[in-house]
Amino acid sequence: MVVTFERYSPTYVLAKADPEKQQEFQQEIDLIKKLLNHNMILLYQDETHIRTYQSLHATWSEIGKQKQVLTYGHHTSVTLFGALNAITREVLHQNLLVL
Repeated sequence: MVVTFERYSPTYVLAKADPEKQQEFQQEIDLIKKLLNHNMILLYQDETHIRTYQSLHATWSEIGKQKQVLTYGHHTSVTLFGALNAITREVLHQNLLVL
């Protein structure tokens, strides 16, 4: 038997994921949507941070020759806040630039 390997980045998986609780949550959200009236909204919100520099991760290189990544010493970032209206599907967003 031949085993082959390829380099992958790891991914996060919920160790305590419970399919029953996930189903209960989905049912609860469906109920909330049904109970909404014209004076109410339901938003799904998220945010992300984008940097002008990236986190360095392990990579392949020749033994004894560490790779170097040039940088200019600036650490500017942008934070994006977004929300989706669960009923109308309207997307709301806001940008925050950090110098």
